[in-house]
Amino acid sequence: MLTKRFLIVAASLLGISGCASPPKAAGFSVPPEAEKLSVSGPDSYCRRPEVVGQLLVHLSEAPEIKAAGFTVIDFLNASTTEINSATLSFSCHGIANISNGQQLPGTFIVKKNAANRSIWLWMNDD
Repeated sequence: MLTKRFLIVAASLLGISGCASPPKAAGFSVPPEAEKLSVSGPDSYCRRPEVVGQLLVHLSEAPEIKAAGFTVIDFLNASTTEINSATLSFSCHGIANISNGQQLPGTFIVKKNAANRSIWLWMNDD
């Protein structure tokens, strides 16, 4: 069973806390107009189909999720908690629905590291 502790997807969605690089860089883009979108509601950046699609892909690629044979099938109640087109970073809060029936509320964060590569993190709500 997946826990609700503080977690980093690339390190674990099975209850091991830590920090690690994802298996591959995130392929997100943050256009300048994204900062003008509402935080929640149907036109929120984090509710755009292409953004939700990438969230599902990257969350499902976590080694522990793949090893357990699960996938992330939906990201509900998404709201944009931070967005910055200059630094190409953003975060989305919502509920990750796992194919085993679990729901994990938390925040998905995408930002650039010092090497200008996208990294992503998942932090469960406590």
